[in-house]
Amino acid sequence: MFESLSRLSVTSSMLGWSSLRDLAGGEGCLMAGKRRFGRVRRLPSGRFQARYLGPDGKDRPAPDTFASKTAAEVWLARKEVEIRDGEWIDPDLGKVAFTVYAESWVRDRMLKPRTEELYRGLLKNHLLPFFGNRAVGEIREPEVRRWHKERLVAGPWRPRLSDR
Repeated sequence: MFESLSRLSVTSSMLGWSSLRDLAGGEGCLMAGKRRFGRVRRLPSGRFQARYLGPDGKDRPAPDTFASKTAAEVWLARKEVEIRDGEWIDPDLGKVAFTVYAESWVRDRMLKPRTEELYRGLLKNHLLPFFGNRAVGEIREPEVRRWHKERLVAGPWRPRLSDR
């Protein structure tokens, strides 16, 4: 048996595998030309497209193409880490309009009537006029900072009779 193992390890080193574990398809191995997570393909334009199977079972393409295969592989490696660490966010969720998201956010909470009234007033008078029907994924931190600064400059909010 040991003779056959040594022959396998000679064969595996000739094929570019670093150990018998790799030859056996052990965890973490990258077999010749085969990725363990996702796919990278060269497009007719010469750029590279990366795709992976998300935890939701959907085939997910990268949002952009890449100038090099290495850049696409690095992007895939980051996605793999996000999934493994439980930090992956479904890219489709960012397509939801802010109005829809905000309404469901208030509705899904167990709020006292006065608190719900306050939150709906804040949405109506401050958030929705600024963010409105924009997709949540398109709203960036600098915009939120600018909105916040404008609210501070405008002064404290006092509910109008029509808001009650």
